[in-house]
Amino acid sequence: DLTFAKQLEANKGRCFIGSQKGGSFEVDGAFARKWLRKPSVNGRSNSEVLRPWANGQCVTGRSSDQWIVDFGNDMSENDAAQFDVPFQHVALHVKPDRVALRRDGHRKYWWIHAEARPGMRAAIENLSRYISTPRVAKHRFFVFLDKHTLADSRLCAIANDDDFTFGILSSRMHEAWPLANASMHGVGNDPTYNAK
Repeated sequence: DLTFAKQLEANKGRCFIGSQKGGSFEVDGAFARKWLRKPSVNGRSNSEVLRPWANGQCVTGRSSDQWIVDFGNDMSENDAAQFDVPFQHVALHVKPDRVALRRDGHRKYWWIHAEARPGMRAAIENLSRYISTPRVAKHRFFVFLDKHTLADSRLCAIANDDDFTFGILSSRMHEAWPLANASMHGVGNDPTYNAK
């Protein structure tokens, strides 16, 4: 009877919805590797703002070899501009749409993801990897992602890197919890995994 279930304090602040881009920040892997080989600008490498990216399709199927330009959640425009090629990409592909938006944060900080998820970033910062699962999936399963891989908003990021937690999440015992708390979504009426 899950009506009496309560959230465990130890799990509070562990599960997050991934970053929501709010524009075309993604970059094909071939371009990303070319940008990573470019000499650093002002002593800084493009690897600071260019990361592997994972969405639901990457986790449920085959990796799409997509990378993403990611200026974190609070980098200033001047600092972001120091990474000239990634910044130019975002200025060309994201800024035109974002500066027309009514929401102040999205318009003023057009180079930052719409929902950059600072809580998620802080929670996985000191981990070597984290656990992820698609937010909507017919079958619930979990994978480890390297801490440098940015989870898209179609994924939940769980700030744990240990095998024990992975085992619990993958167990039948845990399967009952997300199903009991799920809403149904999509054509297949698939259950969601709610970050509670």
